[in-house]
Amino acid sequence: MARQNSIAELRKFIHDMAIKNRFLIKGGKNFIKINSGDTLYIFNLYDKLFFSDQIKERLKKTNSTLSFYVRGRVSGVGGVCGIENVDLKPNLRRCNYYFDVAPNIIERTNEEDRVYGLQLIMEHEIVHLLMLLWKFTHKRGVIYEKHGRLYQCMLREYFGHYQIDHDLGLSTVDDEIEGGPCNYKSPGTGKPSLFINWGNSCYIDSLLMILFLGESPFYRRIILGTDVSTFSYKDRDGKFIKFCQESSKIDSEVKVRAMTMELQNYFCQDYKRITGERTESLKCFNVRKLLRQCYPDLLKYGRWVQYNPENIYDLIAELFPPLKLRDIPTMVRIPSEILPRLTFRDVNSFQANQFLEPPGIGERPMWNKINTNVLVFSVLLPIKDYGSEGVEIINGEKVIKIRAFGEYIIDDRYKLFGVVMNTGRLKGAEGGGHYFSYIKTIDDQWHIYDDFTPSYKSIDELPRDVFKYKSRVRPVMFFYQKIKDYKGIDIKTVPRSDGYVYVFATDFSPTLSFIPEMDKLSPRTRIENTRIWRVEPKHVDALMKVIRKLDLD
Repeated sequence: MARQNSIAELRKFIHDMAIKNRFLIKGGKNFIKINSGDTLYIFNLYDKLFFSDQIKERLKKTNSTLSFYVRGRVSGVGGVCGIENVDLKPNLRRCNYYFDVAPNIIERTNEEDRVYGLQLIMEHEIVHLLMLLWKFTHKRGVIYEKHGRLYQCMLREYFGHYQIDHDLGLSTVDDEIEGGPCNYKSPGTGKPSLFINWGNSCYIDSLLMILFLGESPFYRRIILGTDVSTFSYKDRDGKFIKFCQESSKIDSEVKVRAMTMELQNYFCQDYKRITGERTESLKCFNVRKLLRQCYPDLLKYGRWVQYNPENIYDLIAELFPPLKLRDIPTMVRIPSEILPRLTFRDVNSFQANQFLEPPGIGERPMWNKINTNVLVFSVLLPIKDYGSEGVEIINGEKVIKIRAFGEYIIDDRYKLFGVVMNTGRLKGAEGGGHYFSYIKTIDDQWHIYDDFTPSYKSIDELPRDVFKYKSRVRPVMFFYQKIKDYKGIDIKTVPRSDGYVYVFATDFSPTLSFIPEMDKLSPRTRIENTRIWRVEPKHVDALMKVIRKLDLD
């Protein structure tokens, strides 16, 4: 706790000095203008107070420079290294690093204190700079990825938090990507144009309308605003990942990238028509025709077949890798081992029953620690009510539900913005029936979309039945967006007059139930999201180390 208090004091000192010496004449903590001198000043404070000027020394030792800019639409840090021929030192290797802070993000932040928002950006980018300067970004493995475990560990260790997003939590704010592949704009709140059903297209129409019009900007940013040429379709060993069907001719990274570029172009065309001033009905023709290159069985005997939106979503996530849910903390329980193993997984989506059911043998995500921008669930099991806890009997087997789906899940950190529904599918059939969707738009309004008419109507509230699996109408996919970050564990110690110490661990995941060696020291109790130990003073450090390790592994 002393370490955490020290970090908080240093961050507050930087905050107060920045206001006093840089922003007082610009509006104080809610300043209205920012320049590169402001960011340089704050960086120098961080380097001196947190790192004893080691960053400057490293730059000097490696013959590198560091520049500061206030210009980008997305904050970032980076560098260009190369060989320069200097008269006195021929063939001198020089690296030029830079900080780029996006004023548009700070100006639109939901934080009441913009100086604090600027600090979060600077801390985020300082860790990236450390990884560049000390060559961690050159190493391979999950731990060294951009926002991987090493990055998260450094951010927590140096600055005491897990704020890994550039946008300061602006999960409901769209950036218009100027000069990007699509040059797209926010969908707005007007009446959109609609995909109309043709050739069993409802499965893809209902899915794309959520991605295009949903409250979360995540999918628009990736699908419409990202440079496809930067995508990699190889595994960590450098081998091409083949995800198209065996009969597909898309069998190399070059072909996949070419297909994705063409697909992005079609997505842009459809998106602009849907969000344009002219209201019309359009067919999802080019997109589906192109996806068939990867999934040939979309068309059989000359006819478009009914397909599952879950499979189409998986394909889109493979073609646009930034859509994947990265570094999901996962607990693996093996019958022969007493304690579970902690690992990290990359997935496209989850099965809904994984969220409902308690941990058992095999893999289970640690839901309380997940911090991805979105969560996607596919509904596979015929559980009668996904929206309630309790016990159900499914095909003669007992299903225990310790969680429930709703408009908010995981300590209200994730908010529902889209549901794909199916009506009329025969029991046990693949696809079939008819798909439609519920969409929450950027004005926090729910709509029901059906491509059969087509129709798009606002509704007062989301029906409770979207979480129920009925014989004729059932949910197929749930889409959630993150509205609050996972802040990690908060540990407090309270000495007692009887000589013992109470250790409180708050807002933590179920991992703590797997510490039998510590439970032997004293009975453990739990009040909501807080676990409490009564231990002798000599055991406090050992307990805290175990908890910290589980939180950062």
